[in-house]
Amino acid sequence: MANRRARPNIKFYLLLAVLAAIVIVVMVLIFRTTGGLVEQGTVTMEAAVTAVVIRDESVVTAESYGRINYFVAEGERITSGTKIAEVFKWGTYDSVLQDLLTMQQEIRAYQTETVLADIVNTELESKDAAIDELVERIGAVARGESGEDMLTLENQLKTLMDDRREFLRDSLQPDEHLMGLYEREQTLLDRVESWKQDVYSQTSGMISFYFDGYEAVLNRATMAQILPGDIQSVIKGGKIPSSTTSAEKPLYRIANTQRWYLAVVTDERSDASFVEGESYSVVLEGNYDRPYTALAESVTAADGETLTILLIEDDVAPVMNARVVNATVQASFSGTSVASRGVATVDGVTGVYIEGEAGRTFVPVTVLYDDGTNAVVRPTDGSSLTIGSRYSAR
Repeated sequence: MANRRARPNIKFYLLLAVLAAIVIVVMVLIFRTTGGLVEQGTVTMEAAVTAVVIRDESVVTAESYGRINYFVAEGERITSGTKIAEVFKWGTYDSVLQDLLTMQQEIRAYQTETVLADIVNTELESKDAAIDELVERIGAVARGESGEDMLTLENQLKTLMDDRREFLRDSLQPDEHLMGLYEREQTLLDRVESWKQDVYSQTSGMISFYFDGYEAVLNRATMAQILPGDIQSVIKGGKIPSSTTSAEKPLYRIANTQRWYLAVVTDERSDASFVEGESYSVVLEGNYDRPYTALAESVTAADGETLTILLIEDDVAPVMNARVVNATVQASFSGTSVASRGVATVDGVTGVYIEGEAGRTFVPVTVLYDDGTNAVVRPTDGSSLTIGSRYSAR
């Protein structure tokens, strides 16, 4: 009687499936451990950051002053040589100014009520009407009923009043009493003038009269001395130590209209990382329809953190009075790609181990961005990474 061959049962096939799965897992683990192949790939960075604005600006100061008259408006774009302000020193200026105003009112009253009492002058009436209309507009601004610029209106009023005074001087034949008033007025004008200093801009740019106290330590000239901790302190509203002190008071600051910076601090937990010389797209919170192109001008590591200075060559107006901003940074990098596990650091140098006939070769690279799975890298010493080459895991 022939022997009957036993048929494999379902358990046998299940065992084979389990063994096959184990083999596949082991092979994958071996592959991941031993490395992979250099490929062409793309990685994309998108990260939310909190940044500190640094402007290419300078602050103009003056010795302690008692009064200042400005001739330009906040945010105005000016050229070199523009008259910015009249600065009056401390002293008895206020009392002398009041005497001058009283004297000018007395002159005005004598001119119109005595010398011009029986004369109708349409040009003078026109000037008076223009002054009255400006006074009403200034009052509306003061009451919050108008959005006009107060400084502009005040300067226009001063010009109109000076023009009216000169008109009356030129139009009237002064008598002895009026001549005496003119002489007393000139004496007071000379005293006021002796306390006055005219301030003219030495450069072109955008002007501002607002200060947050960081101007001396956060500007283009001081960027080389700024540390990650300084930026973190500003974000938290703290102070930055400064080695400079001044007894002078700030008058105004003037900024380059087409150059400003963002300072960003990152660490190993940050989604954002930057490479010096690379460009990034930056969108400020609240200004979503206006992306900026930013160049990573410098990337400096200190105390486990990295400070990146992003240069933006665009209109400074949106950040002229801003210091801390929230932003989204984006960038896509295409090129030579390896798995994140293939990037190693040896003696402080980042690179990739490439397998060859002669063994392993360490190729130093710059990691343009590592998304946690893949990294796009660029050789830094003239070497090359050939697509299809095998690399070893670190």
